[in-house]
Amino acid sequence: MKNADFTEQWTAMQKMFLPTSAISAPLRDNAQRFWENQDKVLDSMQALANAWFERRHTGTHKAREAAERMCETQTFVDLIQAYQDWAGGAFERIMADGLTCQQQNDGDNRRARIAAISAFGKRKGGRAPAIRVQGPRPL
Repeated sequence: MKNADFTEQWTAMQKMFLPTSAISAPLRDNAQRFWENQDKVLDSMQALANAWFERRHTGTHKAREAAERMCETQTFVDLIQAYQDWAGGAFERIMADGLTCQQQNDGDNRRARIAAISAFGKRKGGRAPAIRVQGPRPL
C-alpha cells in the first residue's frame, strides 16, 4: 500500500479559497468601513437613548413636583393650573422624542445613501448615480 501525502493538495485547496491580492484590498476596505459604520450607529443610538432617559427622568421629577403642588392647592383653579403646567411639559417631551427620532432616522438614511453612492461610484469607475441627498424635512 502506498502512503499518500496530502500536503500539496491541502496547500492547493487553501490557496484556492484565499482571496487574491486584487480582491483582498477592497475586502479589507469594506470590512473597515462596515465596522466604522457600526461604531457610528452605536454612538448615535447611545446618544438617542441617553437623551430619551434624560427626558424620562425630567418627566418623573416634574410629575412628582406637579403632584406635590396639586396636593397643596387651595382652589380648583390652582389644581387645574398645576396639572396644565405638567401636561404642557409632558407634551413638549413627547414632541422632543418624535423630533429626535426623526432626526436620527434622517441621519441614518442620509449616511446609508452616501455610503451606497460612494461604493457604487468606486465600482463603476468613479461615476456615481444622480441621487440627490436631502436634509431633514421641516415639521
